[in-house]
Amino acid sequence: MPSTKSQISITLLLGGGLLLFLSQKIKLDGLLTQGYDPAWHLLSGVLLVALGYLTFQSEKVFLYLDSRIQKISKWLEIKPLQIVLITLSIPFAIMVPLAAGGNGLMNSPFPAIFAWLVSISLIVIGGYSYKTNKFIIKTQTMYWLAILALASLPIRGIATDHIPINLTGDEGSSGIFAARFLTGEWDNIFITGWYSFPNLFYYFQSLSIKIFGQNTEALRYLSGVVGTLTVLALYLIGKKMFNHRVGLIAAMSLIALPLHIHFSRIGLNNIWDGLWYVVVVGTLWTAWRYENRIAYILAGAGLGLAQYFYPSSRALFVLCGASLVLAFFFNRKKLRRSLAHIFIMVFTTLVIFLPLGWYYIKFPDQYLAPLNRVSIFGDWMDVQMQLTGLPMWEIVINQILIGLKAYTYTPLLFWYKPETPILLPLAASFFYIGLILLVVRYRDGRLTLIALWLTAITLGGSLSESTPAAQRFVAAAPVSALLIGIGLSESSSMLSSLIPKASKYFNIITFVIIGIIVTNDLRFYFVDYKQISIIQNTRSNNVIAQTLANELKLKPPGTQVLFFGTNNMGYFSIPSIQYLAPKVTGYDIIDPWESLENKFDYASRPLIFVFLSDRQDEFEAVQNDYPNGTLIIERAWNNEILYSLYEVSDFP
Repeated sequence: MPSTKSQISITLLLGGGLLLFLSQKIKLDGLLTQGYDPAWHLLSGVLLVALGYLTFQSEKVFLYLDSRIQKISKWLEIKPLQIVLITLSIPFAIMVPLAAGGNGLMNSPFPAIFAWLVSISLIVIGGYSYKTNKFIIKTQTMYWLAILALASLPIRGIATDHIPINLTGDEGSSGIFAARFLTGEWDNIFITGWYSFPNLFYYFQSLSIKIFGQNTEALRYLSGVVGTLTVLALYLIGKKMFNHRVGLIAAMSLIALPLHIHFSRIGLNNIWDGLWYVVVVGTLWTAWRYENRIAYILAGAGLGLAQYFYPSSRALFVLCGASLVLAFFFNRKKLRRSLAHIFIMVFTTLVIFLPLGWYYIKFPDQYLAPLNRVSIFGDWMDVQMQLTGLPMWEIVINQILIGLKAYTYTPLLFWYKPETPILLPLAASFFYIGLILLVVRYRDGRLTLIALWLTAITLGGSLSESTPAAQRFVAAAPVSALLIGIGLSESSSMLSSLIPKASKYFNIITFVIIGIIVTNDLRFYFVDYKQISIIQNTRSNNVIAQTLANELKLKPPGTQVLFFGTNNMGYFSIPSIQYLAPKVTGYDIIDPWESLENKFDYASRPLIFVFLSDRQDEFEAVQNDYPNGTLIIERAWNNEILYSLYEVSDFP
């Protein structure tokens, strides 16, 4: 068994040597021309190698170094070698953004990605405490996870090509950008891309496109998997925070909750929000309750990774910070005892988030862009104050009240418009019961974290435009399901304690009720909401784009489309067309056809003309110039004309 001296020496030599290698690789990739001189990491590598050699050769050097390390390792309850690992994670983490750069293509891809993975591994291994209790997942729990996954995944993954009925423009834009990772136009996962959202999501989406092809399903399958993982994570934290029945009922409720199903079936990054809230809140409570180092590391990792997805996950920083402030006032003794664990959690978050955080520091406008787009504090507020005559504070309070009503009273808007709030009536009843019981019976860390969770999502959704915009309440779905689990399970327990002889029947009734909730929610989403969606989108631009894309994606490469649109819609205004039919070339014909001087410049075969209803009168002029074509009139479900398509395959 090597001594501590040997272990530390070897680790320093290996770490320094790896820094030397990566710095040379960066230099070979020509990063000097990009404004970053890798000499800093070269010097760090040299110093670490030298320190490793001196530590091995000189007892005096080792004893000096060991005396410094021992104090810190004792406080952190880890081995001296792990202090070295944690320290090494810093230069590797700093190397990532410098090697990646701020452009779409990384300056030095291999060192950037490899250094990030190494830095994460170093902090996780270095922060792990061998004194902590291990996480043990029992066989029965594994069975339940498998059952829940088999129930959840098909609900989120079957028929994604037409439920929801349209591939929206934002999904198309997301898919087009993700496809650029496959063509080699982009590869930098440590910066932002389309709509100022972090690129890691688009990279994952590109992998799905590579596997399933450039179609609707490829964009949406990933969301279905993430939604299912959220269900499983919710079961685990419900079981850990309360009991098996609460976790199971919460998971069953989330499986069928319409809001969560919807965002699990569209190709955008919103659905990741719920997963990260469940992971961070669940592991943070476990960490605090059991003083478990593994849970603290997982909380830190979840908090760091969450920042690479939907921007509202930034509220998790506030949630964690507020939890620590409350602990300072109400449980200072335990807080002092947990400082070492908290340090490791924060350090883990920092190492994982550092590459993206570095980019945000360099380009703060990219960090603020998603917030500025939707914040009510700006032009929107000025307009509202003029229209209503109300002061700002009153408008803000009204917005918050609307956000609070989104759970059980006010219909959701924008991305998902079901004409209902988040919860249907029966589920809403147990949501309120769960909230009351949480306040009355669980006035501990569970109440604190769940209340902060609800507050963060509600304020985030309320202080943005279009309140209550459904896409900003996605992370409210898991906490709503958890409260339903608490309300239904604890109601059964109280009744059983009052009438012990009937406890078996109350248990049966409990699962009958959750069965009714699940059945009702599924029927609503797949039957009622589908019909609502069809009616809402009778002749919408999304329906026109989807119908046209379904035809164009079957056309051969080189097909040209001349699109006679309006001020409300052009060929490029709904990017789902370009995503689903990438080999078709489109042109917007803005001016009247007869006035075009270059109207015979389009010579590819087939040539397709598409006329929206307001420009049907130009068809005759086109037909005169390009006779012998085939005319197809596409209609909506109510027989209204969506557009006319005129295909010409044979012309001089």
